[in-house]
Parts: sequence; C-alpha cells; structure tokens
Amino acid sequence: MYNCNKNIENQCARNACTCDGELALRLAELAPVFNKKFSRAGGFDKKQCQWKLRTGPNPPDECCGNYPNRFPYNTNFGDQQCCKDEVYRPNDGQCCVKGRVTFCSF
Repeated sequence: MYNCNKNIENQCARNACTCDGELALRLAELAPVFNKKFSRAGGFDKKQCQWKLRTGPNPPDECCGNYPNRFPYNTNFGDQQCCKDEVYRPNDGQCCVKGRVTFCSF
C-alpha cells in the first residue's frame, strides 16, 4: 500500500491520496462478487440505472469524520452536529473526550 504521508507535503493532496487508497481497497474487496452482466462488456446499459444527486428538503451541508472516512450530513439548522465520526443531536448529549457522545462531567 502506498504511504500518502510520505513525499506529499500538501494536506489537500494527502487527503485525496488517502481517499483514493481507501477507494482502491474497498473496490478490491468487491472483486470476488463481480458480475459481468453489470459491465458494459456484459451488456449493461447505464441509462437503466440513473443515480440522482440527493437534494430534497434536507441536503447535506457539512461533513463529519476524518479522511478517508468522511461523510456528508445535514446539520438541520444546528439540530445535528459532528463528534469525531458520529452525527448526534446536542439535546441528546455532548461531544466529550475521545469523541464519545454522552452528557459530559467537566
């Protein structure tokens, strides 16, 4: 596996490298379940399966987590927040030490 922290000084480039590496690993995990009928060579027509960008009433407006496992979420006007790699509601707890969501005792 390529070390993204080695020889890459730009943080943005390191993040992109880390995400690309994670994608490659996850794609490799899917290799045993590859089905040729879902490829162009197997006759798959992408028009039958159109992916739509999520918009709707609550589209994502923030990201949570660390690279390469960041994900988008909707803050719902401050009703939801990110704690390390978990989305939570401030009314239900606080983001405490080590990213645990609970009611902290300071």
